[in-house]
Amino acid sequence: MSRDDRLKTLQRVYEKYKSTGEAGYLADLIRMGGAANIPWPAGMAEDVADLIDTADPWTKRKQTALDDDWMFYYFWMQTEFKTGEISYRYEKRAIDFIQGAFAARGNHKTFDAIRDRLRLHYQSWREGLTNQKLSEMISAASSGENKK
Repeated sequence: MSRDDRLKTLQRVYEKYKSTGEAGYLADLIRMGGAANIPWPAGMAEDVADLIDTADPWTKRKQTALDDDWMFYYFWMQTEFKTGEISYRYEKRAIDFIQGAFAARGNHKTFDAIRDRLRLHYQSWREGLTNQKLSEMISAASSGENKK
């Protein structure tokens, strides 16, 4: 098969994957060497990497982003919502609360993993909150407080 034929085949298989979401199309092509030594279609490398990431939920980007949002929300709720002051001190009691919340959902996180995610990303997450999002969070946290 010529290089041009392999490029067309790869493009066709990738389009089939994109339309069906069935990873088998990509896996079979890669296993038989059909994607070797030719440029991949735009987006294919990222899609293949995302498929590989699904084997480990912690490294999967979408799951990590979702976990981070919950982690940061819980931290905000345990600090700023309760005290009225923005906090970038990663207190043990707040991290323990986050750890318990994730464990209750069956998504266990270590203390160190939570603390590291907070240190690396909480400040930029907090600074990126819009006033509308902050109002929504206050409303949601207030509703939770009233139900206790």
